[in-house]
Amino acid sequence: MSSDNRNRKLVRQVEKETRSGKRDIARNKMELEREEKALVAEIKKYAQLGDKAMCSRLAQQLISLRKQIGRNVRMSAEISQIGTQARLGAAQHRLMTVAQETSKTMTAMNKQMDAKKMAQNMQAFQNASFQLNMKEELMDDFMNDFDANDVEAEDAVVNEVLSSLAIDVGNQLDKARVPTSSMKTESEKADFSDLEKQLEQLRR
Repeated sequence: MSSDNRNRKLVRQVEKETRSGKRDIARNKMELEREEKALVAEIKKYAQLGDKAMCSRLAQQLISLRKQIGRNVRMSAEISQIGTQARLGAAQHRLMTVAQETSKTMTAMNKQMDAKKMAQNMQAFQNASFQLNMKEELMDDFMNDFDANDVEAEDAVVNEVLSSLAIDVGNQLDKARVPTSSMKTESEKADFSDLEKQLEQLRR
């Protein structure tokens, strides 16, 4: 059973007892008031008879009776105050419980907000990392393309030079094959053939 339920049960019990006590006091008050009226009537009667001693005794009883009535009134007020205090105490306890629950809720909300903010920061960091990786990949691709273009340009220049050399060598070989009075020796032909093979190897 929760503390709130226990407090409500206790308040109901206190209110029940206070109502019962106030009813008893009210009944007793009515009886005392009837006795008071009866004593007042007796005092009047003996006063008319001139019995001073009897009037004095009855007056003392009346005073004691009225004191008892006053005590009953104060007791009824105190009982009412007890019931009121019980209700106020239960209400105060309920307010304290609500305040504690609210504090716990606010603490949980603050933690949740911190976790949400952390998640947002993590997401922003991941997005930044992803963009950085994309930039690095684009830069790598650009550099690879740049290197490939350089290699192709270099190959084109080399091939152009080699082709020019091949033409020159071919022309020289053609001249060497023309029969003249001064024919080249077989060793010179072999040298041109070797040079032509080297150029072909360079192209590859």
